[in-house]
Amino acid sequence: MQLLAHPRLVRLGLGLAVATMAACDYPTAAPRWQTVWQVPAESASLSVVKFLPAGVTVTPAGTAFNVTVPAPGAVSTTLGAVCGASCAAPATVPIPAFNNTGAPISGSLTLPAAASSVTIQSGAIDVAVTNNFGFDPIRPAGALSNGSIRIKLTSGAGAFTVADTTISGATNTLAAGATTTFRVSLRTGTVPGGTFAYQASVTCPGSTTTATIAPAQSFSISPAVVGTGIALSKATVTLINQAVSDSSPAFDLTNSKISTNALQTVGTVLKISNPFQISGGFSVTLSAPGVTSVTKSLIIAPAVNDSTPTTSTSTIAFTPAEFSTFLGHAGVRLKYSGLVTGAAPGNTVGVRPTHVLGIQASVLAGVLVGNVP
Repeated sequence: MQLLAHPRLVRLGLGLAVATMAACDYPTAAPRWQTVWQVPAESASLSVVKFLPAGVTVTPAGTAFNVTVPAPGAVSTTLGAVCGASCAAPATVPIPAFNNTGAPISGSLTLPAAASSVTIQSGAIDVAVTNNFGFDPIRPAGALSNGSIRIKLTSGAGAFTVADTTISGATNTLAAGATTTFRVSLRTGTVPGGTFAYQASVTCPGSTTTATIAPAQSFSISPAVVGTGIALSKATVTLINQAVSDSSPAFDLTNSKISTNALQTVGTVLKISNPFQISGGFSVTLSAPGVTSVTKSLIIAPAVNDSTPTTSTSTIAFTPAEFSTFLGHAGVRLKYSGLVTGAAPGNTVGVRPTHVLGIQASVLAGVLVGNVP
């Protein structure tokens, strides 16, 4: 940013005016005018990354959020628990028919605590099933039909189904004493965040083929999110006094040769486009190497909602003495920082991967031109 172009034109015009007045025998003292210059400065942008809680990141392509979900420990049951009286004592008997749909194996996957609702774009869960029964419950030897294992994920006290997959013994097996992994795809859509509850229910058709059974024989499942996490197209996150900051690229005032006496008023005009429902105060700091920084306050209006940004214009006033110390210097920057809190109920804020808070800055200066003392 340079403040020379306009002064040169004004001074050239001033010289011609003075010469004309002298020829007409006007008073020899040159007049003075105050002109107003508005010159673009470097702008800044605060991307959605600045407003994300731990565990939520943006994918490298910038098209989705990535939610990290730690793998929970394995959840187990026993043959005695799912089979009942038919498996109450160790024996070698025909494989009994049973199911545990009334009391499925249950556990949960925990999303980042700050995510109160999410819109799933894609994702899958690998479910490792370890079968220590003395037989394959979904394809028992000699059975006239096949069994199955149903894996279901829900959110919001079971009201929202995130995944529901039935693995049939017609095409799959659960070999005794082995671990078998099945991939379960997540459904797209908006669901409450926080916790995904999962359930696994096993249906065994039974068989006349005998097997060695015992009530303590175990059966466990262990889910884990595939890859780096679950992809989300948007989310609602909780923010309470989260620190955010960014600075503009450096701009150059080395060629701005305005005298301190000529500088009458200075303001930085900020045109702000804010897609975030946030509240809180910001500081705007003008800095340059070797110059004492100057800090002013700024309030940014929150967005209407996560799809309707708010546009506003604010002017940060500097005194001529404050601003003049930066004239003639390179590496001048505007730094923006503050503590923000979600302005929606529950201190929440809706975020999308493409959200950016943009600040277009320009310098508005009143300069005295002419016979400057």
